[in-house]
Amino acid sequence: MKQLELFCLFTLVITTNAQGQTLQNVSDSGNTTNNLLQITGVNNVRGNGAGLELFRFGTDGVIQAYDRNASAPIKLRIQPNAGSITTINDAGTGRLVINGTPDDGRTPLQVNGDIRSSTGVFRALDGVTNNILMTYGYNEAVGDYTSIKVAGLATNNAELRLIQNGNVGIGTANPQSKLAVAGTITAHRLKVTSNSADWPDYVFRSDYHLPSLKEVESYVTTNKHLEGMPTADEIATNGQDVGELNRKLLQKIEELTLYLIEEHKKNEEQQKEIVELKSRLKSVENR
Repeated sequence: MKQLELFCLFTLVITTNAQGQTLQNVSDSGNTTNNLLQITGVNNVRGNGAGLELFRFGTDGVIQAYDRNASAPIKLRIQPNAGSITTINDAGTGRLVINGTPDDGRTPLQVNGDIRSSTGVFRALDGVTNNILMTYGYNEAVGDYTSIKVAGLATNNAELRLIQNGNVGIGTANPQSKLAVAGTITAHRLKVTSNSADWPDYVFRSDYHLPSLKEVESYVTTNKHLEGMPTADEIATNGQDVGELNRKLLQKIEELTLYLIEEHKKNEEQQKEIVELKSRLKSVENR
């Protein structure tokens, strides 16, 4: 019996010494260690409440902040291969890769999915330009549910604004049309579409009423502008509808063409009469 007791005591001492060589014991009064804690097998270091967990998941080593008492227990998870968040720091380049998106090797923040921001402000400081891309949510006092604007950092004045209804403003904060530009537009080509039924080809139809020149004279004498054309005050107040103004100008050009054709016919008739009168006069002189 005494030999058995000595053997058990010897075994306990050997086991305790072996544990002391691999991990320091920690407690509430001294929960620190200056040794390396490394997990290479299937063993896990996990808690029952809130804390930091280190464990192996498949072929991954995982570090996560965890609260097992919460409805959404995982607070932060770092998993090299297939996890939610991956941090990379190689060659002095720090990157955060989220949701398993392939790392491009250069972008600091890479996300496979949507990005949601409570403020919706993304700042890109670039020399003296200091541009800001700002997005507004539904509760912003911008008159709409969603707004995107690019502004200067110094004044926060929007130079480009896109709002939820599809209106785009350049140099204006409140675009009232699909494209509102407070300034000059430079373009090589501008295309304005129009309904074919509104295009003034109808001027050349036989049932079109062409005002006489006397009627035109009477109208412009009274109103000081051509009939159907906007006045100077209307242009100053409402601006110019380029497509509509071109349509009206073409209508007047086509009416003018009809007047010229009519005058040309009269001139031809008069020329015939002149030739005939000259012939008669010559006959009289030769008698």
